[in-house]
Formats: sequence, structure tokens, C-alpha cells
Amino acid sequence: MFPKKLFGAYTLILLMQLSCIHFGTTEELVEEISFQLFTSLETKLFAHGLNSSPTYSYPTKNGYLEKQDCNFIAVDWSTMATGNYSYVATNYVPLAGTLTGQFINFLVSHGAMLDDFHLTGHSFGAHVVGFAGAAIASGGRVARITGLDPSHTDEFFPLDDVDERLDVSDANFVDIIHTEGRFTVPIGHIDFFPNGGLVQPGCEGVTTCCSHCRAVDYFTESITSEVGFRAVRCDSWDTFLSGACNQNESVLMGGIRSGNSYWRILPNHQRRITLCKRIARWISTFSGCSWQNFNILYELIKLLPIFYRINKRH
Repeated sequence: MFPKKLFGAYTLILLMQLSCIHFGTTEELVEEISFQLFTSLETKLFAHGLNSSPTYSYPTKNGYLEKQDCNFIAVDWSTMATGNYSYVATNYVPLAGTLTGQFINFLVSHGAMLDDFHLTGHSFGAHVVGFAGAAIASGGRVARITGLDPSHTDEFFPLDDVDERLDVSDANFVDIIHTEGRFTVPIGHIDFFPNGGLVQPGCEGVTTCCSHCRAVDYFTESITSEVGFRAVRCDSWDTFLSGACNQNESVLMGGIRSGNSYWRILPNHQRRITLCKRIARWISTFSGCSWQNFNILYELIKLLPIFYRINKRH
């Protein structure tokens, strides 16, 4: 069950071609890393979810390498991530996360900086990168972890046991995008709830990975978007729908952010134009979307309202 390879590395220098890094001896890693990764660059790492594979991260990888010169590492724990929900959650999520953390420790010991690491994970993968963050040596922390609709049940990845799931102690900054109602309260420093964090537009009645997978779509879009996804601070979905939060501060969800630049506000007309284009692309029943057609635009904007909450428990 232990994978022969655990990481795939991509950089602009390698022309976006996959180069596998085997999790082996220190000597083997030194030889491979010296050629394939650039420790002076930011490193983006993505962990896929249950019954998935690293190919799921490729659109995200392409988005990053389109926007900036960086390292992108895809965690290939697919041999461990295949099978029974409870067994994978209990045994292989912690293992894959710990191995990933050890790999980051290795990179740091050979010149990489923790402040240059941004870990992202979808579903089970969100907790894999959480365990990775917790495994950083000497009490250090990576700069950022993004959890994309992290998996959660009362038994697995429980809210009240932060040692068994992704939480704010795993990185200097933890942001979460909820799209299928798994966690209903904040578990990161800032948590985003597109469409209330429930069923996403176009996913009504769809039993496949639609709302759950939409978190990855939103995040990937946010990397290359010139406008982004605007979210308004609000304490609940009902309060948001009542309009009581309309004048609250707004920030952008996802994207390439660092420090205070994570939060910024854009003019209303710019938000609307891009949102119109996004939703028209995702929902095939809408056509003819134009920034000049404000009636259609108004209806589309209502399809993807987003609110965010700040975690007050840390």
C-alpha cells in the first residue's frame, strides 16, 4: 500500500512537465531535488481527496504556473486514498500527511523557507495537508494552508478534536472554502461559504462530486482571475440572506495572497462582469451573458453569494 512515489514536482523551468520525486533515502532526494525544485521560489503543494489522484490538481497547477514562477508539488497518495472511507480516514490520512510533513522538513533542511510554502488540499486531502503542517519540525509553521471543502463527520475529522483534522495551528494562516455543508462553523482563521456553503449553483439533484468538487473549481479560478470572488463578512447564512450584512467589509476568496494583501475590495462593476462570465461558463442553462445586460447580470450575481466568518475560537 505504501506508494513508490509520493510527490510530483512541476516548475516553469521544466516547462510544466511532471517529474516524479520518489520518497526514498536522503541521498536519492538530494539528487532529485537539486534538479527539479528551486528552493528560492514559493512552493505550492496540493493533496487530492478520497478515491482521487494527483491529476485532479492539474488545473490548479496550470493556473499557478500561468501566473507566477513557482514550484508546484502534487502529492500522489492515491494508492492509500483508495478504498473504505473509515479505514482511509483513520489510517492513511495521518500517514500521508506525516510523510508530506517530513518531505517539507527535508526541503527546508536543504534551503527552502517555510514562509514560501502554501499547502492546499481537497476533501480528505485538506486533512492530509493539516497533518503535514503539524509535522513540521522544531515548532515551525508553513505560511498558509487552504482547505477545500474538508471532509467531516461526527466520527471522522470531528470538530472538537483538532488533533484529528485541519485546524488553525497547522499554519500561520488557514483559509477554508466550504461548498457542501460538511463543517458549518469556522475551522480556519477565515472560512468562506459560497452559496451558504451548501448546494452550489448547477449542482441541484446531482449525486456525483458536484458541490463538493466545486471548491476546487472556485479556488483554481481565483488564482488566474483579475477580479476574484468577493465575500462579505457575516455570522450566518440566514443573516446574509436578510441583507443585514450588505454593508459589512468584503474580501476576496482564494487566490494568490500573502499577508495583508489577502484582503482587498474591488469596484462593484468589476466584480459583476467577472462573476457573470464565470457563472455563465459553469451553468450551461445560461447563455448570452454580457456585462451590458444588467438584468441577466443581477440574476447571475444572486446565484453565487458568498459570506465569510472569522474564527473567534483561537
